[in-house]
Amino acid sequence: MTYSAADGILAEVQAGEYLEKKGYRILDRNIAYKGAGELDIVCEDKKTIVVVEVRYRKDGEYGSPLESITKPKMRRIIRTAERYLAERKLYDRPVRFDVVCVTDRGCEHVVNAFYGDFY
Repeated sequence: MTYSAADGILAEVQAGEYLEKKGYRILDRNIAYKGAGELDIVCEDKKTIVVVEVRYRKDGEYGSPLESITKPKMRRIIRTAERYLAERKLYDRPVRFDVVCVTDRGCEHVVNAFYGDFY
């Protein structure tokens, strides 16, 4: 199971287009903090800030894209989101963590895929 960087970029583009069609407003993409982590997509769903992890799998041979998110990965996303929200002074807004699973069959959006309180 090897994917190229192009596969990942294409999956993120597809996920962004999918979210926009659902009425989400994209705020940022590919926010990276050295030594902390990366946020694939940050968007708004009405008044809620939504941090979206994009996962790609060509098919289900190695499990679903959602199954590939480990607890350490979730913790990194949450820590990175905390930094992003503080820098942009968005800490007073409700926040949600979603996952968009991209396969060759399309996109699946998992709302509230994980929470920040499972440490």
